Amino acid sequence: MLKSKVKIKHCMILIFILFISLAALLFISLRHDPYAELTKINKDTKKVGEIMHQQEQKEDTYYLSLYYPKTNYTALDDTINNYITQYKKELTTHKDMLVYTLDYDIQNIFDHYVSLTFHKKIYDKQKQLKSSEDTSFNYDIKQNKLLTVDDVLRRNYLHYIKEIASKQNISFDITKDTLQSFIIRENELVFYFQNDMSKSLTIPYKQHQAYIKLQDKQIPSYFQGELAKSNQQTIDPNKKMIALTFDDGPHPENTKKIMDAIEAYGGRSTFFMLGQNVKRYPDLVKEVYTRGHEVANHSWDHSFRLSASLSNPMNKQEVTDELYDTNDEIYKTIGIEPTLFRPPYGAINNTLRQACEMPMVLWDVDSRDWETHNPRNIHDTILDGVKNGGQVILLHDIHKDTVKGVISVLKELHDQGYQFVSVSTLMKYKEKELTQANKDPVHNVIVTPLTKI
Repeated sequence: MLKSKVKIKHCMILIFILFISLAALLFISLRHDPYAELTKINKDTKKVGEIMHQQEQKEDTYYLSLYYPKTNYTALDDTINNYITQYKKELTTHKDMLVYTLDYDIQNIFDHYVSLTFHKKIYDKQKQLKSSEDTSFNYDIKQNKLLTVDDVLRRNYLHYIKEIASKQNISFDITKDTLQSFIIRENELVFYFQNDMSKSLTIPYKQHQAYIKLQDKQIPSYFQGELAKSNQQTIDPNKKMIALTFDDGPHPENTKKIMDAIEAYGGRSTFFMLGQNVKRYPDLVKEVYTRGHEVANHSWDHSFRLSASLSNPMNKQEVTDELYDTNDEIYKTIGIEPTLFRPPYGAINNTLRQACEMPMVLWDVDSRDWETHNPRNIHDTILDGVKNGGQVILLHDIHKDTVKGVISVLKELHDQGYQFVSVSTLMKYKEKELTQANKDPVHNVIVTPLTKI
């Protein structure tokens, strides 16, 4: 009898253990994520912010797993949230089950930049990859802004990268749009194409220093300083505007006197500088810029061969050197890429048009200061030109008589209601007038890179 009771007790224990085991297995099976292997993440690649995770499932329609960072950088977090919102809009009804996943890599570059890349993948119910897509965002912590290709590369970078791609037998179409997918790293920029990081082009900083626009002291580039404009001009868009422009400088005495005179009326101007003079007077160039005037390109040394000569013009490479050697010198000095070019003698040929990627600025009032050297004639010529609708006045800050002529005419123009502005400011409000004044584009005040002669 005792043995029978023991057997019954052992059977009850075994049944209990079996029940517990089955319950545990059932619990585990219910808790098991059938897509766990598709949603694994590598925490080592997530070096900025807090790891966030959203998980969602709609039976027979989709399974969703999204990993993304919360960085506490407002502009970047807003972009991330917008990206997540757009991704979730893709969750629509399908005939078959789809699995949507999102992973990411994020790193801090020298406490200056944050580089984030999302990896989006979509699988079918058999866990076979249907599509994948890489999307990057690069954030400048100090400027609190997201960066585009124009923020990280300078000079004539489009042509340059095309040359690099050709040498490496990379056949992807190189445009500003296709170069928007990039990653900032400590030693290089990586551009990738068709939203696929495996299709990439690498630009090491050291080997391509002239083209690097990132301004961090640990990243090789031509400019390593910091300059800020002061006393910015206040513009009334309802008032008349003219642009006083000065060529061939800067001049150590005349340029400062001209700035003083124009600023006395709350104005600013554009100085089309020669590269050789920028190199000679870097502190003066810095002063022009920090005082809020516009620094623009007028070639390296005003060579007649650039585009004015009919018998011995420069070839395309020589023209490119004239333009970008000057841009380089200006960039080294103030950290700003000039956006305007004035051709010496106002001469434009097809070679210059092919080489120059900047708008070319001519004029509709020639003060003839270079010819008369007479302050009264300069004064009268400017007034007559403005009276007849002129908006961009050609002057030269290398002549003392020009300073006198400008000073004498400023009050009259100011009393007539004119604001003295830079060419870029004038373009902002009067672009149509300056670029479409004549059916023959070479006679327009501004000849854009897209205009064909």
